[in-house]
Amino acid sequence: MIVLTLFSLIICGVMKALADLTEEGVLVPSKHDSWRNKWKDGNKANGEEFPFSSTALVFLTDNWHFFNGIRSLGYIIAILTYRELFNAPVDGILLFGTYSLGFNVTYEFIKRG
Repeated sequence: MIVLTLFSLIICGVMKALADLTEEGVLVPSKHDSWRNKWKDGNKANGEEFPFSSTALVFLTDNWHFFNGIRSLGYIIAILTYRELFNAPVDGILLFGTYSLGFNVTYEFIKRG
């Protein structure tokens, strides 16, 4: 189970990096442009593009919400599958390091180009 926990945290780090890069405009469409996907013809006054496109199913409308939705799912999986390996402080460092590895490798790889 700990392998699934660690894998989930790597995915969480990767998704956080992708969400940050989307917000920064490095990945397209950027968060600042894709919000229109929630609304018919990109106009909030026209209502939702499809039922729940601005609430429960918002992760289907743009990259930023999708990456953060997957990240949230990864946290849930990590919490449900976690079993103590050593002790709380050592495990905390291991878990944080695993998450950070996923984030930093992804962020740096894409940012550098």
